[in-house]
Amino acid sequence: MLDRLTTLGRCLLALLLLYWTALFVGTHIPNLAAPGAVSVNDKTLHFLGYAGLTFLAAAFAFRQNRASRRRLLLLLAAVAAYGVLDELLQIPIPGRRGEFGDWVADVLGALAGAGLYFALLGVGRRLVGVCHGVPLKSVNARATEVGKAPNV
Repeated sequence: MLDRLTTLGRCLLALLLLYWTALFVGTHIPNLAAPGAVSVNDKTLHFLGYAGLTFLAAAFAFRQNRASRRRLLLLLAAVAAYGVLDELLQIPIPGRRGEFGDWVADVLGALAGAGLYFALLGVGRRLVGVCHGVPLKSVNARATEVGKAPNV
C-alpha cells in the first residue's frame, strides 16, 4: 500500500499516525494533575482530540476525491469504535476511568472534524474555481456533490 501512495498521501498518513499516537498516549498516561495546575474540561479535550483525529483521517481517506456517504459513515463508525476501545483501555490506569460522556464527546468531535473537513473542502473548491475562471455558480453546484471535484 505504501508504495502506491503519493507524497501527499505519505505526508497525510505520517501526520495521522503521529497525531493518533499522541492522542493514544495522552489518554493512557496516569492522570496525576499537579496542585494548582490549570485544568481544561475533560469533555472539551475529548471533543477536540477526536475532531482532529477525524479531520486528518478524512483528509487521508478522501485525498483522491473518493468520498461517499458510505465511506464517510464507515470512517465515523471506525472512529466511534476506537473511542469505545479508548475508554475501555483507560479503566485499569490510575486516575483514569472510562466514561460514557467521554465517548459522546469523542463522537461529537468526530462529527465536527468530518464536518470541518468537508466545509474546508467546499471553500477550497470554490477558491480554485474562482482562480481558474470557472463561474462561482458552476463551482457551487459541483461542490455540493460529495467527492466530486470541479473540472477546472
